[in-house]
Amino acid sequence: RKPGKKETRELKEEAKLDLLPMAFTKQGSMWIWIDTEARLLVLDTGSQGRADEVVSLLVEALPGLSVSLLDTQTSPQAAMAHWLKEQEPPVGFSVDRECELKSADESKAVVRYARHPLDIDEIREHIAAGKL
Repeated sequence: RKPGKKETRELKEEAKLDLLPMAFTKQGSMWIWIDTEARLLVLDTGSQGRADEVVSLLVEALPGLSVSLLDTQTSPQAAMAHWLKEQEPPVGFSVDRECELKSADESKAVVRYARHPLDIDEIREHIAAGKL
């Protein structure tokens, strides 16, 4: 039998409610490196939210695991700005053709370079002006 108007509307609504949780799923992956000898955990993410999510899951899955941030003498932003300025990254790193320089002051100015040579004076001027 063919369902009536009301029954058709109810079936559509029920199907929509059942399928809605699957409609906006987003899959992703992240590399995690655990060095038990050096007692290091390395996450391949630039997002603090994603890092927090993974660390929370690891702490739940591995009883007794405690995590703290590394305390470095130089911030990653300052180190990479220095590499750009001097065009001499350390061994294992390279200066490619993309970067984003951000101002640390209240203006929050941002300059982005994509598929562009990064050994130009303009970049050195941005770094001298305080962008990292």
